[in-house]
Amino acid sequence: MKSYLLVGIQFSLIIFLAWYGGVVGNSVSHFLLAIGVILGLWAVLVMRFRVSVLPDVQEHQTLIVAGPYCLIRHPMYTAVLLVTLSWVLLKIDAFSITAWLLLLGDLMAKINYEEKLLRAKFPEYDTYTKKTMRLIPWIY
Repeated sequence: MKSYLLVGIQFSLIIFLAWYGGVVGNSVSHFLLAIGVILGLWAVLVMRFRVSVLPDVQEHQTLIVAGPYCLIRHPMYTAVLLVTLSWVLLKIDAFSITAWLLLLGDLMAKINYEEKLLRAKFPEYDTYTKKTMRLIPWIY
């Protein structure tokens, strides 16, 4: 149930930001959009298209540590944040900033929940977390 709630909030905020800010913008927003799309596609390719929007760990799941996962543990969440930030920059106001911060909070809750499940499934996950950042290479 928790997984569905987090994903529901996530997609509601993404749809709101796309609708409210628009998706066509300036060079800065285009740059963030491109980086986000490239990062997201790279992560999906490395996972061989075995992705789920739910943070639940699947029984057959393996721990991926290649590609973007060798630098950051959650590149798809980073991609979502970059793409949606590109939309916020098209209409910077209290509504778009608040929605993006709510999305960030939701994704952080999702990350915390997912990492708890990953630690339980993969004994090597703690070692992996010491070598990587959560969302931003070399920073966080």
